[in-house]
Amino acid sequence: MAQKSTKKISFKQHNKTKNLLFKYCSKDWHSIIESNQKTLTFKKGQQVFKQGDKVVGIYIISKGKVKVSVLHPDNPERILRLAGENKLLGHRAISIETYPITATALTDCEIVFLPNDLFLNLLRTNPDLSVFLINFLADEIRDTEDRLINLIQLEVIERIACILITLAESFGFDDETPSKLSYTLTRADFASFAGTTYETVIRTLFTLQKNKLIKLDGKEIHIVNMAGLKKLLKK
Repeated sequence: MAQKSTKKISFKQHNKTKNLLFKYCSKDWHSIIESNQKTLTFKKGQQVFKQGDKVVGIYIISKGKVKVSVLHPDNPERILRLAGENKLLGHRAISIETYPITATALTDCEIVFLPNDLFLNLLRTNPDLSVFLINFLADEIRDTEDRLINLIQLEVIERIACILITLAESFGFDDETPSKLSYTLTRADFASFAGTTYETVIRTLFTLQKNKLIKLDGKEIHIVNMAGLKKLLKK
């Protein structure tokens, strides 16, 4: 397990309106949530939890970016989704004993932890939180289904375009350079997410640059023509 701090959250540190627990739970629960949740810190590359770990609770990203992946003994890591601020981690495991996936910090992160038993009580007594979780899970299932279809039906260049769009939608653009993605996956993570090889990712990114859809700047990527990337997926 990655090293974590155990500093408890206070309302001064985190605005209630920006924390989904406070947003979707009644005020009667706010002090209980505050006294039980903790802020955990993770360095880039550290695991928040790993596949097979005992389920202890759920996590909400306050700051930073995380990848959720699954590991197989005979296969490379496969990235399932990307998660940014105010997104949940570990929620699919609330009714089982071990986490079925691994969550890894892509950047330095601050993540709120809440014990599993308290989260279940919140769900039972706060309908708004339950509806939020249902909608969140529905969105995840839909995204997973779309991604499986993409892996089957789309060419590699279309899959890479889809990942670039996902990065833009999940993490946004750089404040100072509006065309530059605020976060770019490593080329190895691109390959994991797209279900292809590192070498194919390199070739495909250069092809997209040649077609004036993106601009490569070292490890950074600029989106030159977002409409053109989306058009690739409509063929």
